[in-house]
Amino acid sequence: MSDDGGTTFGAGQPYTFSGEIMPGTFDFQGVAAHEISEVMGRVGLSGGGNAFSLIDNFSYTGPGTKGLRGGPGNNFSIDNGTTLLMLFNDSALGGDTRDWAGGTIDAFNAFASQGVVFPVSAVDWQVMDVIGYGGDGPIGSVAETVGRIKFLRAHELGSGYGKAPNFLDCEVIVLLAEEPLRSFGLKLRADAERPARWEMFELLRSAFAANSPVRLDYVKTGPGTGEIIRVANS
Repeated sequence: MSDDGGTTFGAGQPYTFSGEIMPGTFDFQGVAAHEISEVMGRVGLSGGGNAFSLIDNFSYTGPGTKGLRGGPGNNFSIDNGTTLLMLFNDSALGGDTRDWAGGTIDAFNAFASQGVVFPVSAVDWQVMDVIGYGGDGPIGSVAETVGRIKFLRAHELGSGYGKAPNFLDCEVIVLLAEEPLRSFGLKLRADAERPARWEMFELLRSAFAANSPVRLDYVKTGPGTGEIIRVANS
């Protein structure tokens, strides 16, 4: 029966609302993603009034060392500080404690520039995942998806694909047009599962060649990865 929050956009600001971002204008979609995600919970209290928010719990200065109160050297991490995924903003320089410091162009940066696209990145989606908007279950859970294969790669044992925490120890890599923030892997090892997995590989190849939808059942192995366990034509 009460507002959780609100966002307003200054009518006097120059925006590009869609398409190529024009010089001297801000990417409205990136600005909107930034502000609305803060209302959804992507905002740090960081010890102000001795209060903390959920995202503060994912701030680390190093392995096993939390940085709950913000400040320089605070990073977003989902593995207890072992992997520092993105540097948080130092609010002493202005801006919010749980915006990004700005090492890359990103919708969740503390400050925006004109004339460039500010995308919602894979790490941004990880932030929204850990504060409660994941939607497809924890790591180790089984999920399914349907889409058209835009990238299919097979490589030698041990090559793998991606970087931690989204590394796939698999010999076949699949990217779907409908899942731009997730990659999928299929193992083709010389074991008892090889005949079934080879059949799955053939289904993937056929779907890729025909540009037809394919249904994947997978085990979630990382925030943006899944290991394929079943394949079906859709």
